[in-house]
Formats: sequence, structure tokens, C-alpha cells
Amino acid sequence: MRMSFSVKLSLAIIILSVGTTATSMAFFYSYTEHSLWQLMRGRLHDLGHTGTFLFGEEERDIIKELKSDVLASNGRLTADRLELGEGEFRSSLSRTQQKEFQSRPDFQKLVVALKKIRAGSGRYLHKLGSIEAGFSNDEGVLLNFVYLMVELDESPDRQVVMTLADTFYEDVDENGNGEIEPDEVGNPIGNLYGTPDDIFRAPFRDKQIHVSEGWYEDQWGRAISAAIPILDEQGDVIAILGMDYLFDNESNILDTLRYYAFAAVVASVLLSLVLSIYVARLLNKPLIKLREGADRVSARDFTFEVDIKNKDEFGLLANAFNTMVNQIRDYASGLEELVKERTADLEKANEKILKLNDDLKEENIRLGAEVSVARKLQEMVLPKEKEMKSIVGLDIAGYMKPADEVGGDYFDVQFSDPERIKFAIGDVTGHGLESGVVMLMVQTAVRTLQISGVTRSEDFLRTINSAIFKNMERIRSDKNMTLSLLDYDGHGNFYLTGQHEDVLILRRTGEIEQIDTTDLGIPIGLAEDISDFTSQRHVYLEEGEILFLHTDGITEAENIHGEQFGLDRLSALVGGYRDLSSDEIKGLIIDHLNRFIGDNKVYDDITLLVIKRSTRDAQVRESLFSVTVDPDQAGEIRAADIAVLFHDLCTGVSRQSGSAELGEKTLTEIIGSFVEFAEDSSSLFIDIIHDIDDQIKLSLSLQGLGDAEASLFALEARIKQLLPFHDFELSEYESVIVLSIGIGECL
Repeated sequence: MRMSFSVKLSLAIIILSVGTTATSMAFFYSYTEHSLWQLMRGRLHDLGHTGTFLFGEEERDIIKELKSDVLASNGRLTADRLELGEGEFRSSLSRTQQKEFQSRPDFQKLVVALKKIRAGSGRYLHKLGSIEAGFSNDEGVLLNFVYLMVELDESPDRQVVMTLADTFYEDVDENGNGEIEPDEVGNPIGNLYGTPDDIFRAPFRDKQIHVSEGWYEDQWGRAISAAIPILDEQGDVIAILGMDYLFDNESNILDTLRYYAFAAVVASVLLSLVLSIYVARLLNKPLIKLREGADRVSARDFTFEVDIKNKDEFGLLANAFNTMVNQIRDYASGLEELVKERTADLEKANEKILKLNDDLKEENIRLGAEVSVARKLQEMVLPKEKEMKSIVGLDIAGYMKPADEVGGDYFDVQFSDPERIKFAIGDVTGHGLESGVVMLMVQTAVRTLQISGVTRSEDFLRTINSAIFKNMERIRSDKNMTLSLLDYDGHGNFYLTGQHEDVLILRRTGEIEQIDTTDLGIPIGLAEDISDFTSQRHVYLEEGEILFLHTDGITEAENIHGEQFGLDRLSALVGGYRDLSSDEIKGLIIDHLNRFIGDNKVYDDITLLVIKRSTRDAQVRESLFSVTVDPDQAGEIRAADIAVLFHDLCTGVSRQSGSAELGEKTLTEIIGSFVEFAEDSSSLFIDIIHDIDDQIKLSLSLQGLGDAEASLFALEARIKQLLPFHDFELSEYESVIVLSIGIGECL
């Protein structure tokens, strides 16, 4: 529902006024009520304390005697007679007994004392005269009822007490209607009373004056009461002096105060209503004019002016409105010319944008060509699969995928002989063309130093760092690179230098060993001299054990949920690939990584290098079937070199397997792989046998073969069967040597 400003303002004034008044009245009433309570409780306390002095020694003896007589008359009180609710009464005496006790002078003496206390609570002075038992003057008195109560032996918890005397012990028709109303019923002697409040029980226990904390109700109405203990000479409580102030007494001003507070709230509502209407009308006049002006301007009537002469904010607002309308009128009149000027400016800007777009296209083509060249160079310098497979004793597989067209990741495998193989892996900060250039610098430096014969890894790394650092200064680049170098001696020993990602090793036992490279160096290109920061770590691989080098593109790759692949996941993954080849392991890892990444974007280059030390039987097949012989160059091959190779391979396999069958199988593979070679030069094969060195003779004698004529004939027949030429006979020496090669060590 839409409300006008004047209605909203009126409601705000009414709510504010009524809220303020109501809050003030509530606080005032609460404070006054609390103060009256404290005042009334104090007055009751003081009246009760003073009233006890009207009970002298004689009156206290009367209390004891009268209590004893009443209890003797009503006999022992049973539990059902004492079963009373709070504020309930029940008579323990018959009407005849009540009248008999109430007519006794000692009872009347107690009643006179109670009436004196009640009369003394009044606001007015009385003329000199005696107060009899039948005296009653309610004018201006504070107390409605004054009475004496005593405890019962049958109710030790004082839940039920007995009335001994009361100022109103008889029924009195106070309103004169001829009927006794509930509040006109007297409280005769012997009445049993269910105490509604602890104030009627506590004085028997602690002998202190008690005043109720709040109102309570019984058949005579709502009241606030005081209970004052009356003590004998021994200090024992013989009775309780009770005093009641009824809430509906005409002296109670709380109702009047509440009415006044309510009246004040109602008056504030009416006053705020009138005031809000007046203020709303006063404010609404200029607002109506301003609204009319806004409607006219929205209808494009720029000649209208708001006529408000006030010297207040409305006047300032009207002047500002008129000024704004004049400016809009001037702007509208010159808008067409402005549109023409802006259109011309936009056309010029558009021409510049088109020219810039053409320039950017040309620049993109040029940069694309540069990036393409750099990427081609990067691919060209990466180690080829054929190179890695030609290394005897190691099964190597590598993988690199840049995030952009040119990556900052680097890995390399370089070797000059079987006992001097160098692996390198690194990661240039960032990626793209600049990172790719830095990677090419490092690859060139590594290749140059390897060819130059630098063997000490620390010198190798220090020299590379010095060259890269100076190049970074020259091209003003802040790039740096983590780089680890791994040297292999051909016999299972690896030497690790330089800082990069952790190296993982899969042992034959299935255990994953993790090598932290943090202490082996610092990123190259950060400092000119890193001699003090480089160190070396020796690692030995048994046959069949695998070493993994990688960049952070694998471990920090994320899936669509932002979860990283992580080193733990990589370690758990490779643990199940012990019996696979390096190529198979590489393929499974990359496949698993791609499935983990899913459709998420790849932010970094991914590089992996798997190095597995081959078992002997794998080395034999790897070495034999990787050897190719050009028949035209067969004469240039030294027969002794080939013979020694045969011997090493055969004896290596036999030591591992301990099987003569495997030895013969190996010899079969040796001969079979050189069938093409033997077809062209059977004499070269004979030369191979003649050029075997004395080590083979020694090996034969150590075996203690003795007479091996039967084996010799069997082996000679097997060789003739395999070889495509049969026109030669082996001499005894030659046969023995062949036997040594083929089965001598294998046995």
C-alpha cells in the first residue's frame, strides 16, 4: 500500500509521542509502586513492633491460658481436620464453644489490645476515651485486620495455625444489605487457618518480624500482611501478632496512579494526533509544489518554475530545482549540436581502434611465428626416445607438456659413454616464451659442459648458474630456475645435485623412498655464486628399482574442486607399477593425472622422467636387439669387442638365473640376432672366437669343466643349426672357447 509523506510523518510523530509518554509513565509507575511497597512494608513493620508493647505480662499470661483452654476444648486434631489449602479456614470449635470463649473477660481484654493497635494506625486523632471490645472506627485506619495466631502441636511445620483473637471475631453486615458477604464473615476464636505465605510460619522459627514481599489472596481479599512474634519471659514464641492491609482499601493510591498514567498516555495520543496533522499540513504545502514541478519537468516542460518563498530548506530546494530546470533547458537546446560533435569524435576513435586492431593482428602473427620457432627449438632439444632406449642397463621414459605454447619445464638425458650418463630436470619460474628461452639457455649450457668433459656435479651446477645469472642481468629478467642434475656411473650408482622437487624411488620391496632436494642447492639465477649452497647425495638402485623425477606441474595440478594432485597421491600411484616398463608407468601416471584434472584448466607445465634399472635378462635383450651391423662396415668392427660383449651378457644372465637352460637360450638369442651379420662374414665370427682374451680362459678353468666333449659336440651342433653357414669346422680350442661363452658360465 502506497502512503503519502504526510501520513508517514503523522504516524512517526504519533508513535514517537506515544512511545515516549508510555515509556515514561511505565517507568514512573514502576518506580512509584516499588517506593510505596517499601513504605507500606516499613510502616507495617513499625506498627507491629510498637503493637507488641500493648501485650504486657498479664496479656501474655492470658494468651497462654486461653490457648490451653481452647486446645483442651477441641480435643486432638486429626489429620483430616488439618487438611487445609492455602488461605482456607475451618472452625475447630462449635458455635456454642466459640460464644462461650468470646464472652470471657480475658478474651475481650485481648480484643481491646488488638483494636488499640488498629486504631493507632489511623491518620486522625481521637478524643480521650476508652476503647472497648465493641469499639469500631474505620475512618482513616491503615490496618484492616489485627489478630493473634498460635501454633498447633499437630502441625509442627506450621502449615496450619489457629486464631486466638481477632478485631473482627463476629460477622458484621457492613454494607447494611441484610446479608453477610464473604468479606463480612468474622474470624472467631478457634478457627484453623492454612497459612498462604511463609511469613506466618517463619516467626515461629527465627523469632523475627516478617512482612510479605507481595500481595496474597484469601477469602477476605488481596492483602499485604505482617507477622510479629510475641515472646514470653523465656524468649519463646507464644503467639503471632498478624496485621493485614487490604489492597482494595480506599487508602490505596496505586489504582489512582495507574489511572493517571493511562490518562496521560491517552492524552499524549490525542495531542500527538493533532500536532502531527498540523505539522503534516505545514510541510505538505511546499512538497506539493515540488512534486508538481517534478511532474511538469518529467513531461519535458522546462519553462515551469517552483514558487516557494520559504527561507528554510524547502526554499533552498526550490531554488536548486529551478536552477536545475534552467540548465536542462539550456542543455536540451544545444543537444543536437553536441550529438554531432560526439559522433564525429566517435568516428575518429573508431578509426584509431581499427588501425590498432590491424597492428595487433600483425603483431600477433609475428609473435606467433616467434613462439612457433621457440616451441620447435624446445621440441628439438628434448631427448628422443631412441636416444633414451639406447642406454644399456636403464629403461627410461620421458614426458613433457607445456601449459602455454612454450613451457618453462626442462628435462634432458645426455651421455658420452655407458659410465657417464647425466640426467637433468628443472622448472623456470612462470611459463611462456621468456621461460622457454631460459630453458633453452640451460639446455645448451648442460650439453656444452657435458661435451667439455666436466665431471664434478658441483662445478657443473656452479658454471651453469654463473652463465644464467649473467644472461638474466643482460636481458633484465627476474626469472630463475630450479635444477637438479643426476649422474649415473653405469653400475647402479646415481649422484644427485641441485634443488628441485622431491625425488621418488620405488624399491624392490615396494617401499617408496622420498628424497628432499632442498639442501642440495638453490634455484639458479638468484645469486652469482652458489658454491656455498650446493651439495651431493648418493643413491643406489638395485636391479628393477625405479627412480622418478617430476616438476610441480604434476603435484600442483588441480581438479574442478580445487583439490591438488599432491605428492602423496603420486607416491601411492607409482607403488603399484613395480613390474611394468618405464613407458607403461609413464602412460599410466599421465592418464591418471588427466582423469584427475578432468575439464579443469591446466596452469603449469607437466614434466615426468621415469628411470628404471633393468634386470640382467632385460639388459641382454635390450643390448642384443639394439645392435645393428651394416654389412659394408663389418670389417671395421673389432671382433674382440663383440666377443667380450657376448661374454659379459651371457655370464651376467647366468649369475642371476643359475640355469643352464637360460644360458643356452641366451646363446641362441645372441647368435640369432647376428644372423644377418654372420651371413656376410663367417670369418669375422671365427675372429670373434679367436680374439677372446685370457679372462675367458681363466673363467673356463675356474669352472673346472674337465672333459666337456659331449657338451662341446652338442653345442657345436646347435650353433651349426642356427647359423646359415655350415662349411667350417671348429678347432678344439675354438670349440672350448664357444663352450665357455655359451654354457661355461651358465652351468
